Amino acid sequence: MARIPGLRDDESGWFARFFYRAVRKRSGKVGDSWRIAAHAPGLLAGWGLHEFFYGRLGKVEPALRTLVQIKVAMLVGCPL
Repeated sequence: MARIPGLRDDESGWFARFFYRAVRKRSGKVGDSWRIAAHAPGLLAGWGLHEFFYGRLGKVEPALRTLVQIKVAMLVGCPL
């Protein structure tokens, strides 16, 4: 059980409800951690953007990803 109660849908503002809707669509329910993060809109926005971009990691073709990894390794001086 959390020490801080999470914000319910009727207690939260439009910004938090937007994220609640996205989380509910993705996972089926809104967890307590999202509801607690809604107390700090900046934290909620940062966390939401992180989740969004992390979910897009698989969208790059494997061959292109390999080329980028090789180029970055060359730029930073990786011996392998």
